[in-house]
Amino acid sequence: EYEQLFSSLVCNAIAGFGTDVGTSGSDMTVSDFFSAMFQLEISNVPGPYTAILHPRQLADMRESLRAEGGAVQFADATMEMLAIKGQGYAGNFLGTDIYKISKVTSSGGNRNGALFGANCLGYRIGTIEQVIGSTLIRADEYAVEFERDASKGITEVVGHAYCGVAVLEDARGVGIVTDA
Repeated sequence: EYEQLFSSLVCNAIAGFGTDVGTSGSDMTVSDFFSAMFQLEISNVPGPYTAILHPRQLADMRESLRAEGGAVQFADATMEMLAIKGQGYAGNFLGTDIYKISKVTSSGGNRNGALFGANCLGYRIGTIEQVIGSTLIRADEYAVEFERDASKGITEVVGHAYCGVAVLEDARGVGIVTDA
């Protein structure tokens, strides 16, 4: 649940980028990806870049890639890459790590993916202290609390997460808006 929450926060943040590329109501293409890269290069954003795309956007881009000529290639994620980069990592294209996240927001029949450079987004995590009389399992980002009520024969499990994601520098990110 925590990973889903964090993914939603990131996807909500990238949906608000001030600059978008792509065509509303049309499938994502390799040209849309290049347009996003060009925009970051014009804005003097240093690489490496990261992309977050909805599964539909990634599938459409890969379909478009089939028609491209030359040495352009998509490097699919391997088991080793998934172990290092985590769930959702799809692969690398032109030096850009691409993550496929179903939480990418939609608006007006479009998906709002993005391409961004380092220091575009930031996040902050708060922690919770031990509550007297409870059993608390704590990770760095979240806490899970167990409370047993023997008289009712129930055990209550409650998760807590205090986190937030924000756009730190809008010029370091470009939205990719294509059909849902």
